[in-house]
Amino acid sequence: QESLQIWQSSNHSDFSCPICLQTATFPVETNCGHLFCSCLITYWKYSPWLAAIICPLCRQKVLLLDNVSCEKQQDKPSKQTVRDIRDCNKRFSGQP
Repeated sequence: QESLQIWQSSNHSDFSCPICLQTATFPVETNCGHLFCSCLITYWKYSPWLAAIICPLCRQKVLLLDNVSCEKQQDKPSKQTVRDIRDCNKRFSGQP
């Protein structure tokens, strides 16, 4: 939660994803507190078994993703990102 609050209070245009090194368009936060753009979801979706992925920064298993800013946006890529986050969370978070 702390990293999410820091990210929200900072300038959004300064955030770059540690995977693709681009400015994050639809940032997501992992259960271990690291922020990535939606390329983390793409990485998960195209993995061979759709298993839980490992955080590229701390190597912890990613069981829960939180969308940081795309929930309120109504364009098609944002909606797809929200659906993908929910799908991933349903599979691995253990929540109903």
